[in-house]
Amino acid sequence: MRRPFSFASCCSALLALSLVLLPPAAPAAADDPPAAGSPPQAATPPVAAAPAAPDLQAVIKRAKAKVFPALVHIQPVYEEYRGGSKVLGTATGSGVIISPEGFVLTNYHVAGRARKLICTLSSEARLSAELVGADPWTDIAVIRLHLKELKGEPLAWASLGNSDRVEEGDFVMAMGSPLALSFSVSFGVVSRRDRPLGQDMNIESFQKTGLFNTWIQTDAAINPGNSGGPLVNLDGEVVGINARANTSAEAIGFAIPVNIVRAVADQLIAKGKVTRSWIGVSWQPLEEFSEHFKAGSGRGVLVAGVVDASPAAAAGLRPGDVVVEFDGSPMNGRFKKDLPGIARRVADTPVGREVVVKFVRDDREQEARLKTEELERAAGEDFECKDWGLTVKEITRTMARELSLEDANGVLVTGAKAGGAASRVGLENGDVIRELSGAAVTDLDVFRHLAAKAPRGPKVRVLLRVLKGGRHPRLVLLPAGDAEPAPVAKETPAPAENAEKPDPVQ
Repeated sequence: MRRPFSFASCCSALLALSLVLLPPAAPAAADDPPAAGSPPQAATPPVAAAPAAPDLQAVIKRAKAKVFPALVHIQPVYEEYRGGSKVLGTATGSGVIISPEGFVLTNYHVAGRARKLICTLSSEARLSAELVGADPWTDIAVIRLHLKELKGEPLAWASLGNSDRVEEGDFVMAMGSPLALSFSVSFGVVSRRDRPLGQDMNIESFQKTGLFNTWIQTDAAINPGNSGGPLVNLDGEVVGINARANTSAEAIGFAIPVNIVRAVADQLIAKGKVTRSWIGVSWQPLEEFSEHFKAGSGRGVLVAGVVDASPAAAAGLRPGDVVVEFDGSPMNGRFKKDLPGIARRVADTPVGREVVVKFVRDDREQEARLKTEELERAAGEDFECKDWGLTVKEITRTMARELSLEDANGVLVTGAKAGGAASRVGLENGDVIRELSGAAVTDLDVFRHLAAKAPRGPKVRVLLRVLKGGRHPRLVLLPAGDAEPAPVAKETPAPAENAEKPDPVQ
């Protein structure tokens, strides 16, 4: 997901480096005669020889050798719901082994929805893997290699560094499989150590990512297929996991800081998921609002919105409040880059804890008590009704808010197959099914059950109560079997645009 590093700029940088490291000119020899008429000079003490400058090429090679053997080329096979059908798709991604047990770090968008994982190691050994856990909020997933398939071959793994020590200008390498060109290395510098990318990045429908972290921006080339691969410093440590690129620009890529990755991976390995607290507040940096909201010294963070029926709403918080302390810790969100840390501070609070929130309203500091709730999944599960040519999605509370639905009851239509029963009666994306055969559809499990026991036959019609576009009530008679269902063909994965052919390893 990145652009190539400029050779010209690299040469300029190395030239400047070499000039800086040139030793000073040698002093005149002690027995050189002084110039005529010059005053006598004291003897010059001997100068110790300057240490030899490290060979940058050698440093790069040593660092690469520590991580490159731990690279993994990942080919996920995943389910995709489109056009009213469930299909299998393939793609190409990257990963890095981090333990002798075969745990591999990668991105959620690489492996989080995978039905099957095919992994190739740098030794060209090919083996399968299983998903241990995935966290869409940070775009991190952990998979585990089936090491029995290695048949005694040695396994290499990489060390994780400390992303808090990363600084702008540090040399880094991005490793992975850009455009399916497996086991590639690109070189560049850290352009920004804590780049905020906003709170509205969707990793999939209704699921946001990046709320809890800033990003390491680099000009090391990162392209589609690099996702999940390591960003490596010159000590041979992983300092980030490659995840994003600005494809409309040159040499702008982003990695998730490894300190965030480590904390997420520890929970995924221990329990298969990440548990976070939620209070129902959206934050905004104070910036120029500090004087308007009378926040005094500029400390605190601005409450931009409060979700109805949330812990924050129950505690009386409202937009325009400036929160200065949460559970005993100061909250300082003056700039956009501070917001992920604010969100992480709330999320890391144990679920169900009663906390004191101190805030400023109308130039007066106040406090409120609230009990945190667990942050739920934002995107619901998908389901295919093959007989009806229909795909639907579970509605979460987050989705209900985004769609402006009165509640989370029903299922959301995500596709109607052309020529299928659902399409012929006008069902389309965005409709909400609230009743099936006179029974209320409260959630996806209920819909599955009702759909499974619905009558079938050439002349049978199933009555649905639908909200068209999630707004307008309508009754629909769905044909429940105008013809015998077609035989189920063996599903063949659809190749991804940049998918790499299985052999040979490139």
